[in-house]
Amino acid sequence: MMQNIVKILIAISFLFTTGNAGDIDVNKLLNQAKENSKKILIFVHSPNCSYCRRMVSQNFQDKNILNILKKYFILLDIDIREEGTVVYKEFRGNKKEFADHIGAVAVPATLFMNQNSEVVYGFIGYRNIDEFLIELKYITSKSYKEVSIEEFNENLEFKKDE
Repeated sequence: MMQNIVKILIAISFLFTTGNAGDIDVNKLLNQAKENSKKILIFVHSPNCSYCRRMVSQNFQDKNILNILKKYFILLDIDIREEGTVVYKEFRGNKKEFADHIGAVAVPATLFMNQNSEVVYGFIGYRNIDEFLIELKYITSKSYKEVSIEEFNENLEFKKDE
């Protein structure tokens, strides 16, 4: 079981623009996002969190999710227990401090940042594949600008019933 988790975490590390270790310059990632017309998806987690591990092993292995992530996002992996400094605007601190700074007060946390460095949407807690796909569609469709996630989800449910 532990071997599988290690293999999954190694595979996931290749998906992320920044590795799990070391320093992170979010400002550079924001420039990349602007150049590529993408948003930044920040996934905040801890290795001792079972819900975090479940999201990594399920959501970040799903082909539909991976396709959406590749097309629309630059991924930023923040392991709050890891060493390294994060630079973001005038902020400079460790990964846990950065997570707190952007509102990720518990793990797992997923935040979506636009190219203007604004967190446009985020959630704390585990999401299964279907829930995560809905939230990705909510962001990629830019519906967050007009309706709440609840209204967006209701509209999806309504369309299914038609």
